[in-house]
Amino acid sequence: MPAAINLVKVFLCVGAFISMLGLFHPAKALLGQMLLENAFKAGGEQPWPGADLRPIGKLQFPRLGIQKIILNNATGQAMAWGPAILGGTKFPGSKGTTIIVGHRDSHMTFLKDLKKGDLLKFRTLNGKQLRFIVNAKRVVGKTLWLPIVTKKLQPEIILVTCWPIEKEGPTDKRFLVHLVSDN
Repeated sequence: MPAAINLVKVFLCVGAFISMLGLFHPAKALLGQMLLENAFKAGGEQPWPGADLRPIGKLQFPRLGIQKIILNNATGQAMAWGPAILGGTKFPGSKGTTIIVGHRDSHMTFLKDLKKGDLLKFRTLNGKQLRFIVNAKRVVGKTLWLPIVTKKLQPEIILVTCWPIEKEGPTDKRFLVHLVSDN
């Protein structure tokens, strides 16, 4: 009988340890967002020592109540913390296309809820407020990243995540949301 009691104690301890590990990821994510928000308010500083990312702006979709810090560098580490600008694309508000990418199972799940005509407010580090309107949505093959290009060379943003949204595992499709300048 004492062996059975000891076995139950061991299982309870292991269960408590596993539960604590399960809480670590959400706590880390919450702390990370707080640090990114502070780094944004401080003008784009490095959010923590060794980070290969910096905030460059904040996007907001008022209808959905969504706000996201946008990072400067779409590396694996950066995208674990939030959406990021794809290298080689323009900064939001510049003439041309800005591509912002993020994971479908976390930071970009809201893309599925966007509707044509939705307003995006993008705030730069210096406080400038830019406005964009959702123009189109589409699913494409992962190698067909050709943006939905407008005829004029105006500022535009394309938000990109994997498709289908909220699924796990490999996929060969991407979900694109195209926004045009409303400034």
